[in-house]
Amino acid sequence: MDCSPDGSFGDSLVASLHARTDEAAKLGHDLAECRATHDALAAQMEETSARAATVGAVAAAAEFGFTPRRNGKDDLLIIEGIGPKINALLLNDGIDTFAKLAAAPAARVQAILTTAGPNFRLANPSSWSQQAAMCDRGAWRELRELQNTLRAGVAPEREA
Repeated sequence: MDCSPDGSFGDSLVASLHARTDEAAKLGHDLAECRATHDALAAQMEETSARAATVGAVAAAAEFGFTPRRNGKDDLLIIEGIGPKINALLLNDGIDTFAKLAAAPAARVQAILTTAGPNFRLANPSSWSQQAAMCDRGAWRELRELQNTLRAGVAPEREA
């Protein structure tokens, strides 16, 4: 290594190191910006995919005459045997999605109806959980086929 007596080699080396340090800092900054852009685009893509899935689910439901969501909640009126008054009772008790209805124990749903009074004693929620599970997984054809066999939400063999 040839060092000049006036220290110019050392100065040029220091200048070169400073330039490389500045370049590395700029590359680090550029990388951070790229990561932020990537994260923002990934979030947008996830949101777009979720919207597309929702649109696809709504379109599939519409094919069978169902409108699965209203006012940001699942439309429980789709369930055979649930009318507007029972829907309101379920909503007031926190059951506002197909998943919640599918998971609700039959005893809880029956208790909601019993508490609401004698006007609801004829309602039979025995198939509601099954129907809600079909809605939740988007099995619209299967739901339509089941509902074609039900009367007021009850399978004919269970009516007696």
